[in-house]
This record gives sequence, C-alpha cells and structure tokens, in this order.
Amino acid sequence: MGSYATADVWEYNPSTNAWAAKAPYPPGGISDPFAFALGTGTSARGYISCGTAGSVANKKTYAYDPTANTWTAKADYPGSPVRGGIAFTMNNKGYCGLAGLNFTVYTDTFYAYNATANTWGAAIATFPGAARGYGVAASYGNKAYIGAGWTYASGAGETFYSDWYRVIDTAASLSSVSVVDKGQGITLYPNPAEELINIDVADVAIVTGKVSLFNLVGREIVATNWTK
Repeated sequence: MGSYATADVWEYNPSTNAWAAKAPYPPGGISDPFAFALGTGTSARGYISCGTAGSVANKKTYAYDPTANTWTAKADYPGSPVRGGIAFTMNNKGYCGLAGLNFTVYTDTFYAYNATANTWGAAIATFPGAARGYGVAASYGNKAYIGAGWTYASGAGETFYSDWYRVIDTAASLSSVSVVDKGQGITLYPNPAEELINIDVADVAIVTGKVSLFNLVGREIVATNWTK
C-alpha cells in the first residue's frame, strides 16, 4: 500500500492522445485516497482526501485547479483517517465513505463535502450493507450507485462482496439507500446480447419498473416501463 504511494499527477488529453505532467500532490506520496470532482468550467476542481501516506492513513483534503495547475488545502475529512474508500458526486456534493480504518477494521459511514462552503456534513450511517473497503461507486446525473469491495480478517482471509445499491439523496444529505440489484435478484441474459435481452426479477413484490439503456458516452437511447 504505502510503498506504492506517489505524488505524481498527470493530465490526459483525448484530442491529442497525450499525457502531461502536472503539479504534484502537495503532501507527497499517497495511496488509496478518496477522489472526486465538483464544479464546471473555470470553477471545476478535483479533490483528494484521506489515503495512506507511508503506512499511516490521514484526513487531509486538497483541491486541484486544472486551469492554474495548483493545489489548495481544504477542510479536513471529519471522520477517522481512512483509506481504500469510495467517492462519488451527486447534487453538487462529494460523498466519501465505506473505507478501511486499517487492514482489518472497516467503516460504513459516509460524509458529504460542500465545495461552496468548504464544509463536510454530519456522519451518514444508513448504508444497509456490511462495512468494507475498496468498493465501487458510479454516478450519473442525480443518481449514484455503490457496492462490491472486500474485507480482510486475520485467520479468515478475504471476503468479497457483489451487492449493489442505489443512493437516494432527498435532502441535503444521504438520507436513505435502497437495494437495486443483488437483493432483488435481477438476472439479465444473454450476455453479451444483440437483438434481445431477457430480464428476470425474482422478487415477487416488484410489479413495475423502468429499463433504460445508455450508450458508451452516457446518453440514454432506450427507456421503457414494464409491468410484471
């Protein structure tokens, strides 16, 4: 972990298919931090928080300005120092959580960062799954999804997770989380598919739903409602 830490920052330009070195991360080498982006245009910033410096997790947060190529210190992460967590953006906030306190202890708590006020919200502890690290997060518009990851326990080895949840943000915080895949037993086949795909929902309580198909650039190209 810490032995692989680096402070290097690189920018990729898809138009020229080229990489350019940028200002290094100010505190020095770091691994397994939270990373998210907020803002648009000249107000766009990339954020790095927590992670491991050497062998010790920290709580520092820095914002990167791609126009000025500079880093600015921001409010420290309010929870315990963690590493290997997930981060996503939704409703103009950056959410960070589901991380490791060390190599065998994990937390399921999230905190939301408000870039305008440079403040972190109160602890959000409504995640319904098991605490873990090294999960997966994805967001699109005002929707976000989290899940997967793994834990390690001395003598028991690694436990891997395949559960998947949609985040529901109805207030100024992560107010509730509902299962959208694993817990409801959704099966799609064949995979890959061309002209036809079958969707089986095992939960008999689910009688209606919506299926959306997005292309590789995130544009919705098919949307249909269904009744079981």
